[in-house]
Amino acid sequence: MRKITIIGAASLSFSRKLLMDILTMKVSGQWEIVLMGPRYKPLAMCKTFMDRIIRKNSLPFAVEITTNRRQALKDANYVITLFGIGGIDALKEDYKIPLQYSVDQCVGDSLGPGGIFRAQRSIPVFTGIIEDMKALCPEALLLNYVNPMAMLTMTAARLGWNRYLGLCGGIETTGNFIAHVLSVPKEELSMLFMGINHMAWVMEIKKGGEDLYPAFKNRLSEPGYLAGEKIRFDVMQHFGYFSTESSGHLSDFLSWYRKNDECRKLYCNSPGFHGASGAYFRYSSFLSKNIDEEDFYQFHDGTLEPRSSDYGASVIEAVETGKTLTVYGNVPNTEGYISNLSQTAAVEIPVVVENGSIKPRECGTLPLQLAALNQTNIIVQELSVEAALTGDPELLVCALSLDPLTSSVLTPQECRMLARDMLEKQAAYLPQFKEKQLKETVAIKQQYGIRPFKLPEESQLSYLKEFKKNLRKNKSKFSSNP
Repeated sequence: MRKITIIGAASLSFSRKLLMDILTMKVSGQWEIVLMGPRYKPLAMCKTFMDRIIRKNSLPFAVEITTNRRQALKDANYVITLFGIGGIDALKEDYKIPLQYSVDQCVGDSLGPGGIFRAQRSIPVFTGIIEDMKALCPEALLLNYVNPMAMLTMTAARLGWNRYLGLCGGIETTGNFIAHVLSVPKEELSMLFMGINHMAWVMEIKKGGEDLYPAFKNRLSEPGYLAGEKIRFDVMQHFGYFSTESSGHLSDFLSWYRKNDECRKLYCNSPGFHGASGAYFRYSSFLSKNIDEEDFYQFHDGTLEPRSSDYGASVIEAVETGKTLTVYGNVPNTEGYISNLSQTAAVEIPVVVENGSIKPRECGTLPLQLAALNQTNIIVQELSVEAALTGDPELLVCALSLDPLTSSVLTPQECRMLARDMLEKQAAYLPQFKEKQLKETVAIKQQYGIRPFKLPEESQLSYLKEFKKNLRKNKSKFSSNP
């Protein structure tokens, strides 16, 4: 019997689509689906929902639930991670505490203070999962949906786990948006994306041999489209290419659009993920209060719905059947798939599933300006991963101080204060920092006394003045006359 284990399957609102997709797979033999999470009640609701579909459609799946992670992972062929550590309380702190320091985030799940601390909560758990997999299911394919996607992908590489693919719906969503703007069926378009998660770039848009990028840029400048995509449009104007995800996501990764009230009023005044303050926290709060604790699908009649555009079930099906499939996935850049990004980076690129193997595609170089934008995020991601794995709180200060949005608002000393507050509030989820303290620093004051030494430039100036004085005293020695 083949086995799929889903870690963090307790949220119907986030996992329902994936669970339904798995039940559509055309695979041979009997399959066991194990749902694992920290709370029994929502797991039981998921199981009831899936069992109803399985019975009505006579599907070859059996669903089990457990709160024991090692039991769930034992002998798994596929492991899917969906967990969120700290729940809505941690998300609230990710948004509210930085806001007290005037760092305003729209999403805050991939970079910024929210993304950095989400990584600190998630990476220790992710590390534990991989260590358990090494012992209990060493040949399993790990499909990760957890954010911050890039940082967890880097972590998998650091831990030496090669059977890995990070999956995100952002590229599919962007492709749908482009097709809508152009009024062309998506299946008639050829598009190429490459970059990093939540900041990949649309490299080409074609129909047949015709380049539709100019038409897309022109249509997007119309007020009806521009109202919701001011930031992505503005970046495209100045850097030449359109970005994946949403304007709200992109605003979190750059230093220009959320740094003060004036900028936010101009660029971030559209609702929700188009740029609104705290959009992700407010969305998650709504789900937490209205859906996740209720049996939202208790009246579902068991109909097996068509597969969504999500990649997860299709990847498993392709591996099992040996068919060839191309998807967009997140993988370590260790082989230089994007040659002008760091080899320690995690990149989002086309990935071919072929003969049961995951084969990332070499994509060449990004335009220099796009690589530069990606690298501003990558260095923060690397520092955050290092902080999570080593438990060094000083690296958190460095990550915050180099984060594009945070550094546009705060000094390094203020970043230190923010880090201290976040570490204190989220200590229950951050075991790697237990009994570790940020060092005390010397506060920079407005007024100081005279410096006890001269700077090199001042010493050089004094020397030149003295030389000029001596020159005047000894004119005759430098006379041109013999």
